[in-house]
Amino acid sequence: MLRSALLWFLLVSCVTSTSGKDIQRINYGIIFQHEGEIFLGQDKWQHTFEINLPRRVTTPLPASCKAQHMPCYLVNKLLTQISTIKIDMSTQINHTVHTIHALVPQVTSSILSETKSRTRRGLFDFIGSISKSLFGTATVDDVRNLARHINVIAKHNNKLAAAMAKHDKMLTSYMTETDKCFENVMDAVKTNFEAIENSTNQINRDIKTYQLINLKLTEYLVQEMNSSAIMNKHLEELTLSVHELLKEKLSPFLLSPHDLKKTIHQIQTILDTKFKGFHLTHTDPEYYYSFPEFVFARNHSKLYISVKFPVSSSTSPFQLFRVISKPVPINETSKHATQLIDTFDYFVQSADNQHFAVTDNQKLSKCTGQNIQSCSFHLPLTSTASPTCISALFYNLKEQIHNLCDFRFLIDTLKPDIHELSSASILVYRTNMIALDCPSCQKIMKGCSFCIVRIPCMCSVSTDFLYLPPRLGKCQNHSDSITTLHPVNLALIQHFFSPETYNSIMGDTTFAQPIDLTIPNFHIYNHTFSNILAQDKQYHLSLKRMAQAASKEETIFISLSEPLVDGELPVSSDWPDLNGIISIAALGLSALLALVCLVLFRRLQTLTTAFLLLQKATPIHGLSLASPMPTFHYVNTHQSTTEDTNSYIFNTQCNPWPFVTLSIITTATLALFIIYVWKKFQQTQGTNILIEITNGITCITIPFMSLPLCPSDWHITPPTDITDMHITGSFQPFMHAQLLGLQIINIHTKHHILIPSNISVNIFTARKLRTMLNQPFHCYLLLAHNQYFQIIR
Repeated sequence: MLRSALLWFLLVSCVTSTSGKDIQRINYGIIFQHEGEIFLGQDKWQHTFEINLPRRVTTPLPASCKAQHMPCYLVNKLLTQISTIKIDMSTQINHTVHTIHALVPQVTSSILSETKSRTRRGLFDFIGSISKSLFGTATVDDVRNLARHINVIAKHNNKLAAAMAKHDKMLTSYMTETDKCFENVMDAVKTNFEAIENSTNQINRDIKTYQLINLKLTEYLVQEMNSSAIMNKHLEELTLSVHELLKEKLSPFLLSPHDLKKTIHQIQTILDTKFKGFHLTHTDPEYYYSFPEFVFARNHSKLYISVKFPVSSSTSPFQLFRVISKPVPINETSKHATQLIDTFDYFVQSADNQHFAVTDNQKLSKCTGQNIQSCSFHLPLTSTASPTCISALFYNLKEQIHNLCDFRFLIDTLKPDIHELSSASILVYRTNMIALDCPSCQKIMKGCSFCIVRIPCMCSVSTDFLYLPPRLGKCQNHSDSITTLHPVNLALIQHFFSPETYNSIMGDTTFAQPIDLTIPNFHIYNHTFSNILAQDKQYHLSLKRMAQAASKEETIFISLSEPLVDGELPVSSDWPDLNGIISIAALGLSALLALVCLVLFRRLQTLTTAFLLLQKATPIHGLSLASPMPTFHYVNTHQSTTEDTNSYIFNTQCNPWPFVTLSIITTATLALFIIYVWKKFQQTQGTNILIEITNGITCITIPFMSLPLCPSDWHITPPTDITDMHITGSFQPFMHAQLLGLQIINIHTKHHILIPSNISVNIFTARKLRTMLNQPFHCYLLLAHNQYFQIIR
């Protein structure tokens, strides 16, 4: 009846999944929450950058115009402003240099090795150009040119004054010497006119020159102001970068993203050339700004920063999952639950699904990074072919979970609670009523003892005692539908029912309605005095032993004090126990001693008889009368049996046929064993394609065909369908299968491999296959190479 009920509810069952890459095994109370990716490794590539720091500077006084004219006054004003800007910039540079020298102490040159293989980087290429324009001789030349032009103007003015004085002197003698000097006057007037005209032209040219010089000085002043602002900005960035270095942070102002990306490319090129198989774990410069590992030192005006780049042999990062363990109720009404206690904090899976590892929070706290973390340690990796409890849960292996996991039975541990699986799914415990407040509607629904509720986006959840506010995140349920799914305690079912009963139920299978589960009652001992006894912690019991006790209807004691209170000491049902073993050993030893005593008694009796005979012979000999001299004639009454004995030994011990037969049987057995081991070894080596058939309970792997070379030398197109599978033959059976669409092509020669349709199997495998092919089954191909397996997808 239970099986039919399970099949009925299975018709409406569905499998839920948490957000993103999370993996849930809610029927066992385990959730694998994806925490990102992780690289494992202890190798660091160290690269040193050389950065030139600014030096102390001095500002020379600029030349000035000496003439007492308005143009010189204006020029001196401009030169004074330019000199003030230069002095401020020099002060700022010297202050920055002093700050850097105070924050980063000087180290001796012996500490820093001159390594030519390190990349030299220049800091602030603009500093050289700006300093050249600030502290060169261009300003002095401009001032000298200006003074020369002003002196030319003054010289022409003096010539004009002398000509005017000479003209006045000539006018005083005009009346007496008119005829004589008329020509001279005309010549002088002409000369003065030409001089005045030349002076006027020169003055005009000098005014234009002054205007041009004034414009150039104004432009130079603006350039100096802009350069000063840019210099102050970059000096502030440099000071800020040095402060960031002291805080163990790397600033992009000090090492630009372009230089860092170029360095990463150079390191990866060296690794690909000289150290094949190793790769940089992070090629994004953002990682080295956020999580840097470096040391730095200063030697005079050079700053050295040695950055450590993490290197790993793994081409792809490991997947990191947080392991969350939750209690699972035993039924809809009880407060008892089962839970997997003492699980590891994190589960790490390789990218090729061939290895896994476990770790804890303490180790993981040493890793750096956000989405892709980098760890400085290695973890021992376990092959997926050797499952553990946590790996069996991750890969959803029910039988391995049942055999390897120690689920604990928790008494009266459940209470109302809400656990958020994702932004649209919640796990609810012991809730009578659930109220949803969504933007589009409000709804009140019946609660549950243990269920998963899929809610719409941006909905708040209220229960009798708890409130869950709405979330605005990566919501998946954009509809207004609300779905309630009910898990089942699969760990409890596996202890009471056969595997055929729960064959179709996996660790993540849920049902639309609560499952009808009936199991034997757990007779847990309860006494009023138990509440008086002090208990330091809540007890949890082994689910396996609890199930055994419930099946035998035995009373279950929680603590060692309860059997004393109940007045009985429980004796383990397993026999022999310690007392039984001691009793058996004592009985055996007594029997052995009795046998030894009996043997010794028999030997003592023989010795006693001999002594009595000797004691009786002496008196008789002493009291005997004289007799005639005795005669001794040896008569051989014992017939010789030497010939018969030798012939018997020869016939029985030296008969060669039994030894020949035994040798033949031993040799044949050894040869068959060696052939079997060799075939098994050949099947595990090289590249092979296997067919794996499973019905959910058992799994059969059949060698399909062998391939030369490595898997990377073949292009395998998986079959679209596998049909017409059946077994023929009795003593030499074959499995027939049609693999539609399967193609195996050599990448180098483009040669197609012929796909066989008949596969030879042994008698026992054929018998299992006949049984399995009569049931629903699943078939797929595996690619095997040196004990590593991968599903051909």
